[in-house]
Amino acid sequence: MIGAVFMTSESAALASVATATHMMADAMPLSGASVTIPHKQKILRYLDIVDPLARRIGAVNTVFRKNGKWRGLNTDVQGIIGPLSKKIRLGKSSVLVVGNGGAARGAAFALADSGAKVAIVGRNADRVRALAKACNAEAKTKSLAGDERKTFMKGCLSAKAGAAESDGKALSPQQQKMKDCNAQAKTKSLAGAERKKFMSGCLKG
Repeated sequence: MIGAVFMTSESAALASVATATHMMADAMPLSGASVTIPHKQKILRYLDIVDPLARRIGAVNTVFRKNGKWRGLNTDVQGIIGPLSKKIRLGKSSVLVVGNGGAARGAAFALADSGAKVAIVGRNADRVRALAKACNAEAKTKSLAGDERKTFMKGCLSAKAGAAESDGKALSPQQQKMKDCNAQAKTKSLAGAERKKFMSGCLKG
């Protein structure tokens, strides 16, 4: 157990958050702060020292004071790599990162550094391309349609089902359907076009 008190502070303006944090640190024994969207990237300019990995990622989610200086870390990295490495071999996996914000940046860099083949999608094509270039990943910026879109959606649903199951959460009807169809395909030892055809029919049924 940590002998500390966690307080929340909400503000649209990061400058006011940074000022308030400094003021509170002077008035009370404030040790640090957690930073969430939309401030993970902009917070860097207000810190005295930024961890090299966080600097490379370009996002910080944890700040703390040491020797009178404010320092920043990115703990999203371990939060992503830790659970995933227990389920899959990252160095031999292909992973899709959805988004290009602070948490997505941490995921992309962490996965790429672990040897995974990373692809990134997001609403802002320019930012997706910039992030992909920074971490040596593939930018998926074209619009998906037809069979390509169906394949992508099936992959997303399957990944969400696996994540929900590992977290002990109840699966949605759609996720449960995907899980059941996958199990049936494995039982039938289907592969390639035959498996794809079976999955398409199973999901529609």
